[in-house]
Amino acid sequence: MRQQTTLEANRISEGLAARVETVDMAATMLAQDPSVYTNVQGDSKAALAALNSRAVAVRNRFDLDLIQIYNQQDEAHTNLLRSNLYRESSLIGYVQPGIPVVRVVDERVLLLSRVPTSGNEGTVIAGIDLEIELQRLVSTYRLSAYVNMSVEDISEDKHTGKSETLVTKTLASSGQPLDTTQVKGRNWYSQGLSLKLGGATVALTLLQDTSNIYHVTTTGIIVMIISTLLTTLQIGRQLLTYTLPYDTDVLNINIPADATPHTPWRLTQLSRRRYFTPLPPDRANGKGRPRYKVLKDFDAETDSDIWAVTVDRLISITPLSLDLTGRVDFNFMEACLRAKAETYEETATALPV
Repeated sequence: MRQQTTLEANRISEGLAARVETVDMAATMLAQDPSVYTNVQGDSKAALAALNSRAVAVRNRFDLDLIQIYNQQDEAHTNLLRSNLYRESSLIGYVQPGIPVVRVVDERVLLLSRVPTSGNEGTVIAGIDLEIELQRLVSTYRLSAYVNMSVEDISEDKHTGKSETLVTKTLASSGQPLDTTQVKGRNWYSQGLSLKLGGATVALTLLQDTSNIYHVTTTGIIVMIISTLLTTLQIGRQLLTYTLPYDTDVLNINIPADATPHTPWRLTQLSRRRYFTPLPPDRANGKGRPRYKVLKDFDAETDSDIWAVTVDRLISITPLSLDLTGRVDFNFMEACLRAKAETYEETATALPV
């Protein structure tokens, strides 16, 4: 979960940083457009239509939320705004020419860029609504986290003369605002990051609903257990029907984690190789249970239970006997032991007393 949330936080951070450059580039492109700086001082329908046409083209190309074009008298000749910004007809007092800035305007958080036209005949302002931009990013990258954004506008508002702080709504994974009452009574994993955008500090908090992961994990475990039980029951049914042959007292059955009732099985040998290695309990972190580490590289026999389960992904059935007597020729074993005993006696006699 931590890795997933970090990945999504990085995507949002990179996406917002890229949009700062996009907004500034769009404003510069319009300001240097001959159709803009030659018509910005005109009042005719043809001049206004030319300005609107270029503004609409740039807005659609760069997916902007607002574009305004002013003449030298700071009168807006083009004013393309989203409906949630309609109450603020002029933004020229919020931003000075230069680098893009973040401003709180009519309870909306805007990223604005202001660029004068080539001959200073007018001014172009382009911008995006950061809350809407977050919705775009959540939808584009199909993020699973809920995103909460708070912005502290360090500049002074042109009307009140005071700096403002705005906390926007939390966005759901669908990109839509989330009712804050839905957040209560649920378990969350949160991760925050802070960005500098246009002279303002943008704080983002990503929330992951842990109940979803618990549900998926629990469901997966239940499915695995049911699958294992069904497979075991099928084998058990055969055992109840037929008697095990002589010297087969126990069947060691190993089932892959992804097995289904249709997974084939194979009779196997008991491997002499080690599939895992034991680790001491992690008592420093309050965990007293024994731990095990699965070995990635092991040289198992191809007819063994380990090979069947881990490589071929089959169910292995290994007949075991309670008679642990080694399969060795007793005469040969006795000769070996007697030879070793005689060697021991000769060695002991030669030692000084």
